[in-house]
Amino acid sequence: MQERMTERGHNGDVPEDKAQAALETTNDDAHVETADSTYVSTGVLSVVVISVCCASFLVGLDQTIVAGAAPRITISFHALGDIGWWASAYLLTSASLQLVYGRLYTLFSTKWTYISAIAIFSIGSLICAVAPNSVAFIVGRAIAGSGAAGMMSGSVLVCFGINLPICASTVLGVCFSVKRRDKIHQKKSWQEKIRHFDLPGTILLTTALVCLILALQLGGIVYSWSNGRVIALFVVSGIVSLVFLLVQIMLPSQRSFPAEIIRNRNVSLAALFSGFISGGMFVVITYLPIWFQAVKGASALRSGGMMTPIIAPFVVMSALSGGITQAIGYYNPAIFFGVILATTGAGLLTTFDSTTTSSRQWIGYQLVYGLGAGAGVPSPMLVIQTVLSTANVPIGVSLVNLTQMLWSSVVVAIAQSVFVNELEKAVKAAPPNFDVSLLIKSGAADLGNTYTVEHLEKAIPAYSKAISRTFYIATALSCAALFLAAPVRWKSMKKKV
Repeated sequence: MQERMTERGHNGDVPEDKAQAALETTNDDAHVETADSTYVSTGVLSVVVISVCCASFLVGLDQTIVAGAAPRITISFHALGDIGWWASAYLLTSASLQLVYGRLYTLFSTKWTYISAIAIFSIGSLICAVAPNSVAFIVGRAIAGSGAAGMMSGSVLVCFGINLPICASTVLGVCFSVKRRDKIHQKKSWQEKIRHFDLPGTILLTTALVCLILALQLGGIVYSWSNGRVIALFVVSGIVSLVFLLVQIMLPSQRSFPAEIIRNRNVSLAALFSGFISGGMFVVITYLPIWFQAVKGASALRSGGMMTPIIAPFVVMSALSGGITQAIGYYNPAIFFGVILATTGAGLLTTFDSTTTSSRQWIGYQLVYGLGAGAGVPSPMLVIQTVLSTANVPIGVSLVNLTQMLWSSVVVAIAQSVFVNELEKAVKAAPPNFDVSLLIKSGAADLGNTYTVEHLEKAIPAYSKAISRTFYIATALSCAALFLAAPVRWKSMKKKV
């Protein structure tokens, strides 16, 4: 009895040295993880936080930077029809690579995966900064989106140049501050890591998305909707999407998302809601600056200031709704409040007119929409964190990000088609000597330097009407988001899953 007490200690616990030995022999991986997970000093932690915040700022900046610069860029490149591509290329690669980066962060060093993503983003930003034409600019945007996908998972043309010094400082901060050795990742062979990649799913999904975006961009602009090329792209996109679904069903080992997450009604609804509400906002922030510069004659800098009524409420409401939601314990009120205001605001934006819309109106309408989007956009993440276990939250977040970027890229492409088609329709009643093709090929700013006073009276209303038509898309998406929000379960955020 005495020997037994001595063996187990006075409180019946295994002695520390033997417990440690048992831990080492039975759970080596866990031991390695514990040994490496040391706390860092306040100074080092501050550098890491600042570095990650800088990277997150760049991702957010690049999602919206084209909006304010687009009218001025169209003058340099003479490519008004490519506005949708400048946004879609970035969003498309950001969406399609979400799953790839999710696995990279799981199988490889978090530190070096993050730095590699920043490097890719920097290369894309450099290409955008020095792009001589629209095609090069689109390529740069696609490359930047490829890097931004990893930066998201981890945390005017010369405007693009400011990304480079911030990226450099971020890389230095991460390199010298993050010292953790990823022994668990190092112990896995390359064959084991590659086996965990969903290469078939990634290739199929990317192919389907590219074909769909190409069809939406070319249809009705470069070719008619009945053109064989456009139809073929739609057909290929549909077939490849079907194959992607079959792979997910027939090959469980290559499944992009666990079945239990896909089958969770609340996760699917939250992801779709995020795509609808975010897609509508991308349309608004893409075409509002064009309206200010083409219709109101504002400069690129001034148009950015004129968008303050939508950006400031969005930021404030995002933080405010998050705090209120935490206090209430339920995310549903913020979702409904946001989507109702967003629908109302988007509907008001459709009334924009070149002559009758006053400053009080365009300020007030933006304010309503900004408050709604600010409350609605962050809410799906709260749903994911509440309805899923801690282990499944990261993959749930990836699903929301994927849907958000995917829907946004598709919606912006649709909006571009609507904008160009409506622009051509709006000038059909123009004078005989009015050059309609010049309206499409010219830039969206400084129309006074392109047309005479007589023709300008036709061009400005044409722009205003075409842009207001794109806001109908944002309105429809917000309305649809309301129906997606209704079935979401009311679950207390203060209770464990």
